[in-house]
Formats: sequence, C-alpha cells, structure tokens
Amino acid sequence: MGINAMEVEKTQNLDNILTFAKIVLFLANDTSTKLYRTKLHKLLFYVQFIYYKRHRERLLADDFICQRYGPVLPTLDEYLSLIEGVGLIKIVPDQHGSYIVPKKKFADGSYEKELGTIKKVAAKFDTWTAGEISEYSHKEPLWIHTHLHHVIPVNKAEELNDL
Repeated sequence: MGINAMEVEKTQNLDNILTFAKIVLFLANDTSTKLYRTKLHKLLFYVQFIYYKRHRERLLADDFICQRYGPVLPTLDEYLSLIEGVGLIKIVPDQHGSYIVPKKKFADGSYEKELGTIKKVAAKFDTWTAGEISEYSHKEPLWIHTHLHHVIPVNKAEELNDL
C-alpha cells in the first residue's frame, strides 16, 4: 500500500511547521530583548538563506518576498497562529507591535544541523531592532537585485554577505 500525494503533502507541511516552530522557539528563548514579529521576519530570512548557503537545502519550504522594509515570510502569521494554538508560544500586543513569548523550549538534541545556523543568526542580531536588521538586509546583493514584491531566490543564497 503506497502513500498518496495528499498524505505526502500533509507530512511535508507538518515537517515545515515543526521546523518553523523549532526556529521560532529557539529565537524567542535565546533573545535578550522581546522578539517582535517584524524582527522575526528578518531573522527567519537570515536563518533560511545562511542555512541554504551552507548546506544547499532549505529549512523552510516557504519563499521570502522582497518588501519595502526588508524580507518577509508571507506565511508568518498563519504559522504563528498555529503554534500559538497548540500552546508553544503566546503572541502579546503592545504599543510597538506584537511580540512572541515562548511557552516551551526544545532541547538542543531536537535540532539537527540547523542549530549552528540559528545560533549564529541569533547571536549576530540579538540586540538589533527590526529597523536595524532591515537596513542591514538592504545592503545585501540579494535585496538589491530583487524587485519589490518578488520572491527572493533562495538558490542565490551564496550572494548573501557573511555574518
């Protein structure tokens, strides 16, 4: 008995959401400041593209879009709602936007080879604001050569400046 295409797609989507949850939880647990949604967009971009640059494979199945204030993940709100719904995080609004409060923590052993990349991105941008990361991302060749509202091609991650 074989697995049909719908079951394969559902499994891949669940794997993608689990990977997303692991990255978000690590970033939210490892920050010295509040992890706002806007900053999370930028951190996820760097995690995805640096990981791809190192390993030639995606962590997340989703594409990032070039927007005025930096790269964005169009599925971010949907995924945050899903992982909030299962009690992994809480999204808290304040006068600056919404930030993520982790409710759980994955053990380091839960991560495979992505942990080094996540730690590197977290350490680099820990105290940076979303605006500062956005400014930094606008100096990236990937940003410069991608039109607004277009997909930033992950297969060009080698053009990313080193952190």
